Amino acid sequence: MVELATSFDSIYDIFFKRVINDPDFFGYTNVPDVETLELMKANAFDYMIESISTVYEFCTPTVDFNDYDTVVEEFGFDFTKTEIQIFANLMFEKFLSRDYAKLKIFEKHFTQNEIKMFSPAQERKTFVDMLSKITQRNISTLKSYGSRDRITNALLSYNVNDL
Repeated sequence: MVELATSFDSIYDIFFKRVINDPDFFGYTNVPDVETLELMKANAFDYMIESISTVYEFCTPTVDFNDYDTVVEEFGFDFTKTEIQIFANLMFEKFLSRDYAKLKIFEKHFTQNEIKMFSPAQERKTFVDMLSKITQRNISTLKSYGSRDRITNALLSYNVNDL
C-alpha cells in the first residue's frame, strides 16, 4: 500500500494566491527569482507551523499535523481539500496579524495627529474589523472541522456513557 503525503507547496499555493498583491511579501528587489521563492516559502512555512498550534487550540484532530518532514517538505499523510483550505486561511490570518502588530507599534510611537496624517482612522478600523472577522471565521471553521469526520464530513457522534 502506498502511503500518501501532502506537500507543503499544495498549501503554499493557496496561501500565495491570497497575498499575491502584498509588496512586502513578494516585493524583493534585486533578488534572483530562486532566492525570492525561497524567502517566500520560508515565511509561508513559519505561518504554517503557527497554524498547527491554532488547529490544536480549537479542536482535537484525528490526524497528527505535527507529522511533517522539512527535508522533503511534506506532511506524512494526505490532507483533505478542507484541511488545505483551513491551513491556507489560518496562514492568511497569521500574515495579517503581523500587520496588526505593526499597526499597534505605529500607534504607540506617534501622536494621534501624526497617525491621522499617515493612516486614516477609518482604514485602521476597517483593517482591524477585517482581521477580527477572519479570526472568528477561522475559529468557527476549526470547531466545525473538529466535530466532523475528516473524510466523510459526517458529524461525529459520542456515546454519553463513554464520557
